[in-house]
Amino acid sequence: MHQIKTLAFILKSTPCGEADRRIVFFTKKLGKITAFAKGVRKTTSRKGGNLELFNLVQLELKEKNNFFFIEQVQMKEYFLKLKENLISFNTACLVAEMTLAITPEQSYSPKIFNLLLDFFSILKKSPDASVKNILYAFCLKLLFCLGYLPDLSLCRQCGKKLYQGENFYNFQKTELLCPACTTENASPLALNDLKILNFFSRKNFAQIIKLKTENFKIASFSLDTPRNAIHNQDLRQAKDCLIFPEIIFTMWKNILPRKLKTEKFFLN
Repeated sequence: MHQIKTLAFILKSTPCGEADRRIVFFTKKLGKITAFAKGVRKTTSRKGGNLELFNLVQLELKEKNNFFFIEQVQMKEYFLKLKENLISFNTACLVAEMTLAITPEQSYSPKIFNLLLDFFSILKKSPDASVKNILYAFCLKLLFCLGYLPDLSLCRQCGKKLYQGENFYNFQKTELLCPACTTENASPLALNDLKILNFFSRKNFAQIIKLKTENFKIASFSLDTPRNAIHNQDLRQAKDCLIFPEIIFTMWKNILPRKLKTEKFFLN
C-alpha cells in the first residue's frame, strides 16, 4: 500500500456507486490521475465541499491494486469568482476537457501543473473581454508544453523567418508558410495575426490580459466546416481580417483524439 501527498486541481468529477465519486485530478507530482472518494456524496461527509470542480487541493492518496483512493483532502484555493462568472466557468470547462483529452495518465509534468495554476489564477480576476485571449494563450502554451507547437516565426516548409508582408497558413496541414512556399489552398495572414500568435505563445498571462483585441476585425469560422477556397477569397479581399483564433483552434483540432463536448465555448 503506497501513500502519496500532492497538490492537485480537480478537472472532472462523476458519481460512482451509491455515495462515491470518481475524480480526475491534475497533480503536481503525478500528472493526470483518477482517484475514488469513498462516501463523499453522503450528507455527513466532510470532504464533499473540498472536492468541487476546479478546486486546488492538497491530497493524501492511498494506492491499492493500481487504484487511487482519497484519504485526506485540504482546500488550498476555491476560485469562487471563476465559478460565479458564466464566461469564465465555461472557459475553465473547455481548458479542463482539453487538458484531460491530450495528457497521458500518470505522466509527471510540473510545467503543465504550473500552467494550470497560472491560468486559473488569472482567469478568476480577468474581465470578460480578456477571457478569450487568456484561453487562446493557454492553448498555445499547452501545445508548447506537450511539444506540439511549431516555431511561429518560421516557414514550416523552408524554415526561413516569416518577415513583414503577406504570409500564409495552410489549414489542412496546419502550416505557417512564406510567400515562396505557399499553396493554392493556403489562407493569407495579416501581419497582426503573426504578432498576436507570437505574443500569446511567449508572454505571461499578466501581460496578455492587457492586450486589447476587441477592435480588430476577426474572421468568423465554423468549428465543423473546414476553410475552403471561397473563404480564402473573402480573406484576400479583406486583408485586415484576422484569423488567429481559427489557427489556434485547428492546431488543437488536428491532434485531439476526439471531439470535445465543450469546444463550442471556443466561439462563445
